[in-house]
Amino acid sequence: MKILRYIFSAIAIIAISILPSVQLVDDEHIEVMEAYRAVLQNEKKFYSINSSYLSPDIEDFYYLQDFGDYIDSEYFQVTKFTILDMDGNDAPVIVLETLPLGNILILRYYNNIVYAYSFPFRGIKQIKKDGTFNWSSGAADNGYDKLQFLNSTYESKRLAYSESRYDSERNLYALFYINNEEVTEDRFFAFVQEQEQKEDADWHEFNADTIADDFAAVWDKLPSCKHQEQFGSWLGEYSFDEYAGGA
Repeated sequence: MKILRYIFSAIAIIAISILPSVQLVDDEHIEVMEAYRAVLQNEKKFYSINSSYLSPDIEDFYYLQDFGDYIDSEYFQVTKFTILDMDGNDAPVIVLETLPLGNILILRYYNNIVYAYSFPFRGIKQIKKDGTFNWSSGAADNGYDKLQFLNSTYESKRLAYSESRYDSERNLYALFYINNEEVTEDRFFAFVQEQEQKEDADWHEFNADTIADDFAAVWDKLPSCKHQEQFGSWLGEYSFDEYAGGA
């Protein structure tokens, strides 16, 4: 029972650290983080939304440890994780970097289900703490997006991008856009510089067996949070018995 109490305490602490606008941790956030822990420790299945780039028939519930079998990759392995509020709605998602190739798998809790969104190699790179990221499909074809989640799906908001073209003599050139409006090369790279100066997401080594401990370790590495004192008093009043079956 002490182990269960420790797990939920660690999860609740992380929920506070990444939700600075939340004044008190509530049951909903505890539920979200517990669902993520269960998925990462293969106790709960997630629903794969968009793995069609890997296999057109994949859209179902899977355990994380079995996902490689369904995407026909014996090398599938989670290597790193980060916890972010990607779309600014105060709801945490878990971003997993996986092998092979550094593909990205995003876990998001919605309506009692953990959904998984798959992104191929270079589909999501250089994730920042504000949820913005870089993508690339070629040397002159790349850009910056931010995800917006809606129910169980998502949309990718295109912030800026460059697009390769060929002139009549087959010479390569590029066009540049910000908010879908064409801009000069200088203006585009000024945007790029601003983006690169943002804080990177904090990545942590992934180990499914120790993920609850790792959540706590992440907290230890973060700067002091103004909600720590509030959390301490709240934790003393909160009963974990309902999660532990009343034991």
